[in-house]
Amino acid sequence: MHYHVYKFSNSVRKSYQVPAPHIDAVEYTEGVQRAVEDANIDLIIPMHEELLHLAEQTSDVNGRDNQIVWKRLFAPDFQTLIRLHNKLEFSQFLREAGCEAPRSWLCQSMDDVRVLPHGEIELALKPVYGRAAKNICHLKPNTPLPDKVDVGPENEYVAQEWITGNRYCSYSVLRDGRIFAFSVYPVLDTIDGASCVYFQSIEHAGIRAYVERIADALPGVNGQIAFDFIETDNQLVAIECNPRATSGIHLWSGAPDLAYSFTWSSPAVAGPGARRQLIPGMLMW
Repeated sequence: MHYHVYKFSNSVRKSYQVPAPHIDAVEYTEGVQRAVEDANIDLIIPMHEELLHLAEQTSDVNGRDNQIVWKRLFAPDFQTLIRLHNKLEFSQFLREAGCEAPRSWLCQSMDDVRVLPHGEIELALKPVYGRAAKNICHLKPNTPLPDKVDVGPENEYVAQEWITGNRYCSYSVLRDGRIFAFSVYPVLDTIDGASCVYFQSIEHAGIRAYVERIADALPGVNGQIAFDFIETDNQLVAIECNPRATSGIHLWSGAPDLAYSFTWSSPAVAGPGARRQLIPGMLMW
């Protein structure tokens, strides 16, 4: 975008326009490299899923090894990102880390969907790389399956047991596998049932301990990591992971604490009661 939200900020010295990463990941990464060299950038903090393109293009997955960008990229390596982002692999990772995880089944065709135990339990059927609750099907016992789901070998889905309870989100910054920023907020007001427009930080010892177990299983990892939780009377489960920035960063608005967690050795915790609302989202809601 030529005109973007930072373009008129007095906190930004200069901005660069680069190709869109989902259209041309190689040119996008090279554009980032040129900006890093031109402006003598020390740290690259990805804010959304461009981090997947940067991590892939700067790793040896494609035979490339862009050290200029990789040494400055505040993100896990590409293989770790995929393990966290892929909903089936994430469930397996949780169990290895000693955390509760929902039962999950891989679906590569409608035949796989038909043999799911949807006659016995409620299931959520969703793309393994989906986000923002898009293309989720709620499969209920004794109800017909959806006529058509865009599932195939190139577009795998995962079926997870549908867990009903209180919903929470966490956002953290990891440095060398240690938590340097941490926040938890309940899912209260949303536009579409998934995207929060109001955030209020709370304390939740169970979620903190859960995230600490995950961090222990990621030694040496730097990056931002966020989780969606469901809590019932006797169970706390992370149903998916966003290994990137999420809206939880709003809880640090107007304060330097989060920046310190990226650049200094100073941990940051969003204190209970910290709250923010997104005015356009609240108006739409």
